[in-house]
Amino acid sequence: MLDIHTKLTEILKEAKEKLWPYPKTFEVLKDAGVISYNVSWTNAYKAVYQTTLDEYHAPMPAGFTLVPIASEFSAEKVKQALLDHQQKKTNFVQFLNDLAVAGVSHYRVDMSNRTVTYYSPSEKQSYVQHVPSIK
Repeated sequence: MLDIHTKLTEILKEAKEKLWPYPKTFEVLKDAGVISYNVSWTNAYKAVYQTTLDEYHAPMPAGFTLVPIASEFSAEKVKQALLDHQQKKTNFVQFLNDLAVAGVSHYRVDMSNRTVTYYSPSEKQSYVQHVPSIK
């Protein structure tokens, strides 16, 4: 049986290589024991997955560079970034850049509530995305 770190590394690699739609990636991560995860890119890229057993730190994606976070939060720009990424017009790094332009510095994924919340640096503004079930 694979340890959780190896398992999550393989899941994330396969999701990227096969361009899984996010609901599938979400379901596979949830089935692997992920409870929640946080991704931030204010001073450096950081992705931390909380599981029922441990914490997993994902590596920085290839091609990632810091982009200044816009001072104005725009829910409309967040929605557009999500749409572009869902339609495979952008890769993950471009998606993060688009979120930065929208005033987003980090997001939290809650597996039990099936939500992704995109936050401004102060967390005074946010946009909540509901993840549909594929089962």
